[in-house]
Amino acid sequence: MAIYSKAEPQKIIRGIGWPDVDKEGRFIEIQFKHLSVISLYLPSGTSCEHRQSFKYQFLDSFLIYLNALDQSA
Repeated sequence: MAIYSKAEPQKIIRGIGWPDVDKEGRFIEIQFKHLSVISLYLPSGTSCEHRQSFKYQFLDSFLIYLNALDQSA
């Protein structure tokens, strides 16, 4: 996973800090002074019931993560 940018970011974050998500390489974030850009590969959940459950858990947790980002801005 990658993000291409003409400008060099102040910070690059690889992984969201959730082991089940990070081992699949699903998240990268680049931060600039007043902007963060996130590239996210969402789980599809179509292969089996377990993966569908994983997808719903991910979406619930990611919404909390996004709300926390919004509050810190």
